This record gives sequence, C-alpha cells and structure tokens, in this order.
Amino acid sequence: MTEQKFIGSYYTKKVNDRIRLLYSNYCEFPQMIEGYEDGLTLLITSIKSCERRRDRGDLGVRVQTSIIQNTTAQIAVENVMVEEMIASGELGDMTFKDLEDARDVSLGMDELNLMKLEYKAFKKWFEALPEEERKILLDDMHGMKGGTEIADELGITTEALYVKVSRIKKKLYDRIKTFMCNYDENMVRIGGNE
Repeated sequence: MTEQKFIGSYYTKKVNDRIRLLYSNYCEFPQMIEGYEDGLTLLITSIKSCERRRDRGDLGVRVQTSIIQNTTAQIAVENVMVEEMIASGELGDMTFKDLEDARDVSLGMDELNLMKLEYKAFKKWFEALPEEERKILLDDMHGMKGGTEIADELGITTEALYVKVSRIKKKLYDRIKTFMCNYDENMVRIGGNE
C-alpha cells in the first residue's frame, strides 16, 4: 500500500467547510485542482513503478538478465494512460494489483471529480449574482481592500458592509448547499448537507 495523505482532504470535510474553502480560495481553486491532479498522477505512477519492480523481482540490485523488455516504452504508455485517465475523470482500463492502492486511486479520482463539479457549481452560482454583489464578494475574497475602503466606495458604514457581505454570502451558500452532501471516509454519501 502506498502512503498518502491528500486523498480525503476535501471530500471528508462537511458541506459548509467545503463551501468556505471554495469561497476563500475561489480565484486559486483551479490551481488547487491542478495540484491535486499532479499529486494523483504522482501517486499512480509510483504505484505502477512499485508493481513493475515487484513483477521483475527487483531487490534493488541491478542484475543483467536475458529478458528483453522495453521498460521505457511501457512507462511512456502508462504515463499517457494516467494523463488520459485523470483528464477523463475515469479509471478506464488501468488496474492495480494491490486492493488498497486500487481503493486509494478510485477515491482520489472520485474526490477530484467532486472538486471539479463543486467548483463549477460554485462558479456558476457566483456568476449568477448581480454584478454589484459579485464585486463586493470579490473584494472580500481577495482581501486586497479593507472593509473601511470598500464601505467608503459604496457610501455605507463598515457595519452595513459586513451585514451586506453576510447576506450575500448566505444567499450564495444556501444556493450551492442544496446540491452538496456529506461523505464518510470511504466517500459514501451520509446525512444531509449541513
């Protein structure tokens, strides 16, 4: 079994925590997804590398054999398969000899798909907000302007701004929350969306 820590770091969070994560990382979330894809690619390629060494009976010592293999070509084909698998979001024909590895990769693929779907839904609902509300939330998300500066631009008090931001966020959270649910450590759907 390959030791990994990133799988489950998203889907095991409660719905409200995932929404807060999407909100606070809205502009960077596509890069977070790319980073997750890279981590999943590394996990899969290391599993396949271990399987190849096991199949050869590799003990860490190179011994010349008469077995003719084109390991480089095999690795290149596997790398292309992994890239296609991650791009499609499906395991396809790739198999794993260790059940724990297969489980980890399957959960990782499901988690990656969930991240993509929830970000897409969040983005859709965010873009459906009126322009003024989107601008207020973007200013809040980026943190580049302080509350006083944003409130001054809008001609309202900072207290009124905080109330306004809270209401807009609640509206956004409530809309997306209806499409989300909680998962257990095996990514089995549990409970509601609280």
